[in-house]
Amino acid sequence: MSDENNQKNAGSFWTTLPGCLTGIAAVITAIGSILTILYTVGLLKLPENSLPETPTPVSAPGLSFTGTWQGDDPDDGSTISLILKQAGNTIEGTFSDTFSKQTDGTMIRPGWWGNGIGSLSSPSEARMSFDLARSSDSLKLDVRLILSNQNDTLTLEIPQSSTIILKRQQ
Repeated sequence: MSDENNQKNAGSFWTTLPGCLTGIAAVITAIGSILTILYTVGLLKLPENSLPETPTPVSAPGLSFTGTWQGDDPDDGSTISLILKQAGNTIEGTFSDTFSKQTDGTMIRPGWWGNGIGSLSSPSEARMSFDLARSSDSLKLDVRLILSNQNDTLTLEIPQSSTIILKRQQ
């Protein structure tokens, strides 16, 4: 009698929840496999507009950090110069100042000088990191650059220091 019950229940697996889930999974797997094969052999093509677009640069027309910028440091009166080149969202350049004030008040000529690289965070704002040196000292300087709407003034923000306004040089 137990063999009769087993035979009656043997055909009922597909009507149970695990049986239904197994059947659905098998159908989804088969459809996915068929679509993959058709795409691989070239019989199935994706619509042209379904591919993601190339990201557009953050920069805006008419605004560019490229150029020579110069201004006076209100803390010590030295002249700060930046020579920047923007390519897409990347900015590279050099930083220099005419002299630097030491903690004892004496001046060191020339001041800090070095190269840096950074990126745009918006069309008119960038962050850069400069590796600077003077005499036997070295310094890593992280700055924020803000470009004016008129494209002729660059604000240089240095943490724990004064904000320096730089003018575009012709």
